[in-house]
Amino acid sequence: MFPFGDPGWHSELRSHDPSAVENGASGTSSRATQKRRTVMQYYSSRLMLREDYEGLRPKSQRISIHSFGKLLHQFVVDMHAKMEQQRLNFIRLNQSSLRAAVYSGLQDVIRFDDTDMSSIGKRVILPSTFIGGPRHMAQLYQDAMSLVRRFGKPDLFITFTCNPA
Repeated sequence: MFPFGDPGWHSELRSHDPSAVENGASGTSSRATQKRRTVMQYYSSRLMLREDYEGLRPKSQRISIHSFGKLLHQFVVDMHAKMEQQRLNFIRLNQSSLRAAVYSGLQDVIRFDDTDMSSIGKRVILPSTFIGGPRHMAQLYQDAMSLVRRFGKPDLFITFTCNPA
């Protein structure tokens, strides 16, 4: 897919801040005029359809990532896994700012002579903003029940299943 050894995303990948350049910053790219790019920003730009490569790359390097079929599908799945991991790492590293309680089970294990090692360590609390987490699902349920409380029970409950094949 990348025969020319494109480097890919890393945590120190930076991009230019166009507002800093417009406000009179020098043309050289100093670290002050650059922002870190997230995994989502980087891979969104990789997946973007570009209409014209004329003049940007030699003809031998004009390979569209969208022409790889099933390999592209696997690449997209891997990108999604990286984005999800970055979100989880952010939540894990910012528990105090997310107002999550710290659970330290090591003292309890020593005090009560508990042999269950699953309670040792620090728990990471997923906030309701993490899509797919238990708090998010509970929030969606509460939102749905508030609609029922306001508008009453539904008259019909219709489901639709489609088989495109």
